[in-house]
This record gives sequence, structure tokens and C-alpha cells, in this order.
Amino acid sequence: MVRLNLRALLRAKGMTAYKLAKETGLSLNAIYRLTGNRTARIELETIDRLCAALDVAPGELFTRGAGKGRA
Repeated sequence: MVRLNLRALLRAKGMTAYKLAKETGLSLNAIYRLTGNRTARIELETIDRLCAALDVAPGELFTRGAGKGRA
């Protein structure tokens, strides 16, 4: 299952969810949903905003591993 690596990236960058929300223009609620992997899809524009704010490549936002997935 593909998952966002956002929580770990925030820790590594020393950034809070609040600061990320301010830098991306996304709501704090949206950031919390993303960090908790409680979203089914993510827009390319959102990925771009996250990459710019965190100074990472798109591939660094995601991890792939075992877990619940859709069949």
C-alpha cells in the first residue's frame, strides 16, 4: 500500500503541521488528514505544494509497504 511519509518528513525538517499549512495554503485539517494517512487521493497541485514547502522530490513524500489496500 502506498502511504504518505509526511509525518516523518515533518519531524526530519523540524516543521510543525501548522507551519506546513501556512506555507502550502492548505488547511490545518487537511494537513492532519494527510499526516495520518486518512485520505484516499491527493491532487498533483497538493503534492507540488508539499514538495516545495518541504524541499523534497515527489518520491520522498511516499513509501510503499504492507498494509490494508483495495483489491
